[in-house]
Amino acid sequence: MVVNKGFSFSNMVGLYGIKEVPARYPKYTGPTEMVIVELYPGKLTPIYSNNSYEEGSIAYEFAAIDTTDLQAIADFCTKYGLLSSDRLIRNTTNDYIFMKTTKTIFSEVVPNYEPDETYVNIFTQEVLTMRNLLHLKASLDNNDSVGILNALLSILLCYTTKAEVENDSETERFTYYLYLYIQRKEKEEALTISNPELFDSYVRDFLKELTFFVNATAGEWWLHGTFDKSELTDMMHCTWQNYHDILSLLLDKVSISANADISNLSFSETLTKELIEDAGISFEMLQRAAITCMSDIFNSQTCLITPDLQYSNNRLSSDWNISSLLEAMYMELLVTFTPNTQVKKCANPTCNSFFDVGKGNERKIYCSQRCALLMAKRKQRERDKAKK
Repeated sequence: MVVNKGFSFSNMVGLYGIKEVPARYPKYTGPTEMVIVELYPGKLTPIYSNNSYEEGSIAYEFAAIDTTDLQAIADFCTKYGLLSSDRLIRNTTNDYIFMKTTKTIFSEVVPNYEPDETYVNIFTQEVLTMRNLLHLKASLDNNDSVGILNALLSILLCYTTKAEVENDSETERFTYYLYLYIQRKEKEEALTISNPELFDSYVRDFLKELTFFVNATAGEWWLHGTFDKSELTDMMHCTWQNYHDILSLLLDKVSISANADISNLSFSETLTKELIEDAGISFEMLQRAAITCMSDIFNSQTCLITPDLQYSNNRLSSDWNISSLLEAMYMELLVTFTPNTQVKKCANPTCNSFFDVGKGNERKIYCSQRCALLMAKRKQRERDKAKK
């Protein structure tokens, strides 16, 4: 349990495993998919509490998961539960008062119980989204233009399951319409790109489409536009304009390629501060894009969290109504990101972990004593090797 974060949250925690099932959309994913399933009925367990204190961060632990390690994914779920649980839905109502029970145990007796489950690809994409978000925050804290650009490009261009449906966030809608454009260009062949080597041209063409949207008359758009005139209205706002300008300026200097599932990007030249400046991308442009992107993601992930007045033991108390573990982790980060707190990526290159430091502790570069000792031994071996 991670506590003293200014809110409480309990999740259905049991024993979870991973099994292979027939795919929902075999055209896009192949004949089967991996699903995280509840093997043993769980019970409502405190995950966050504002009544006591214990060190740790579930959000940082989540973002550090190796997404290729199915056992690590199952272990995280066994420890904290799934990212969302249908059995917690009842906790968003006040039915528990009429049932003469407490809200913290009401979901355990929800009738018509069915085991909770979620698809592995949804889980892993949420890991990558949060990891990129933390990269963005850490780079912003350190005025690192290269780090900001790398994290921003991963969020905007790498395919995620969120790109399957339109979202309330301007940033996620940018990704959605990029992949909708690619999907239409490939004549509905696949949501992921069947020809990754064409990725650079797809991105360039999409940017040209956005430019055409702004400048074309209604008649010109009707004749030549790929989208309906109402679909790209976000391009009239500053967020999309900034994303468009950064990408256009960058593509004047480099080309972008992607791996088969568009989870990693590579560039024809190494991104450096000098290259970014030479492309005409100012730090102010990157800073505004980073802040906008982070604001979008947090607003999207926490928009359903509301104040909650609870009645227990003949007393009223106040808390926050949080309906999923994913919401709770973003709420944790929201209250962690303060002006006096800096997020850092562990300096151990083999570690995916992030950590936060307060003023006066900025020199800390490792997430744990274990990583610090590991790197000290590694550097000692390198010095011994150099002497020989």
